[in-house]
Amino acid sequence: MKKISYFEGLTFAAAVIRTHATQCCNNYPIYYGIQYIHSGPLYLSVNGSPVLHLRGPIAFLTSPDSLFAYGSMKNTSREHYHVLASGPRIRSYLDSGLFVPAAQRTPSYYPISAPNQFLSHMLELIQLSRDPSMYDFAVAKYEYMLLLLGSGQNQHGGDSYFSSSLEQLAKRIMIEPEREWDFAAEANKLNISLKYFMRLFAEKHNEPPHRFVLKQRLYKAAALLIQSKESVKSIAWKCGFRSEFYFSRLFKKYLLFTPENYRLTHRHLL
Repeated sequence: MKKISYFEGLTFAAAVIRTHATQCCNNYPIYYGIQYIHSGPLYLSVNGSPVLHLRGPIAFLTSPDSLFAYGSMKNTSREHYHVLASGPRIRSYLDSGLFVPAAQRTPSYYPISAPNQFLSHMLELIQLSRDPSMYDFAVAKYEYMLLLLGSGQNQHGGDSYFSSSLEQLAKRIMIEPEREWDFAAEANKLNISLKYFMRLFAEKHNEPPHRFVLKQRLYKAAALLIQSKESVKSIAWKCGFRSEFYFSRLFKKYLLFTPENYRLTHRHLL
């Protein structure tokens, strides 16, 4: 897909799903981030402010100009999603008030009263930001998420039963794409036919479930190529591909690089 120059100037550094996060942060971030806590307790302090004891669903925006201390209390965990970005385009967000860092807000976080709907948007942003061929859509979605937070529209809306269930399934796939997914069994859980399930999934996620799984396997492989020194064959196997040749061919088709070139080109993100 050809890039539109209008969307240039934003680099996605990370897009992460942690369903049982326990990590604690106490530093100045390198990137600008959308942090979403879907569930679980969290403490939060910005620039040494009094510690807030919160519980998801909440969101907050991190930025390099402030000291952030946040994490899970002892013997607890949280469901945490985040997308990190940088680049000159961020300056326009700051100047226009689209991106308001936590240090500049009172309170420093956004309460989310339509969590399943917000999670749906967050998962879509994570998926788009991992796919170089969808860069323009990822930038547009990132800006939409900032607008959604700033406008307060995250506090309205609802989800149908099927929509929520399909969103949870997508989240599970994104966490473990290498699994052998049985979509007939997933349809049975919803008491619907496989054909109807396939149609609903495609309408919700803009592609059939098998292709969704394939892309998530490739995105996981792309992350491992950057984050580890494992061989291409080992990464292919770990991500559910039993043929290195087949994996390399699909990787180039969807991510526009060979695995080796992707690792070389994106090594600066380490």
